[in-house]
Amino acid sequence: MLKYLIQFPISIICDLHCSYCFHTEAFELELQNKKQEKYFNERPFSIQQYIDWRNKYLSNGEEFLCELHGGECSYNENQEDVCNIIDTLDKERFQLQTNGLGEEEFYNELVKRKDKIF
Repeated sequence: MLKYLIQFPISIICDLHCSYCFHTEAFELELQNKKQEKYFNERPFSIQQYIDWRNKYLSNGEEFLCELHGGECSYNENQEDVCNIIDTLDKERFQLQTNGLGEEEFYNELVKRKDKIF
């Protein structure tokens, strides 16, 4: 049985800018108004393009753990995208890294999707 870990990008946005964050460089460039020189504001592919790629190249996979990687998943601008990704991808179970500071309403939405969250 083949298992895959997929790091699926979401927007690199967060107000905390923690020193241990994977995206410290992006936040430093943002302060200099240079973030767009190295980082995309939007995902460079659609969810459907990912599904098509997955089905073509990873068709022998039986388990897909998908980490939503980027900024804070509970950040207002990411919430709708996160829920849409979870709702749309049909083979993946999700790992969410969050600081837990999002609105309660967002976490209530995630609870509705708990069967797809690892």
